[in-house]
Amino acid sequence: MGQKRAVLEVMGLNLSRKSAHRYFFNVYEYMLYNDYDNFMRTLDYRMNLEEAQRQEEGYHVFKFMLRLMRKSRPQKLLALCPPEHDPLQPL
Repeated sequence: MGQKRAVLEVMGLNLSRKSAHRYFFNVYEYMLYNDYDNFMRTLDYRMNLEEAQRQEEGYHVFKFMLRLMRKSRPQKLLALCPPEHDPLQPL
């Protein structure tokens, strides 16, 4: 549920839970193989989460990843979106 909420808050897309999960792995895989700096920032962010945020770690980490990608590579972020929803169409 946290990944779906992160996509809705950051991207404004209302994806299904399954598509949000797939989107997380698309973004994670892209960062792992192609965006070393943002991947390391994400790992650092995850390590420094406060105890209260650990309850919803998936939500907070994915939200952080989406914000990083939106700032540095917004077109790639749109390309990684699962095909369930066209990211160029308003909700």
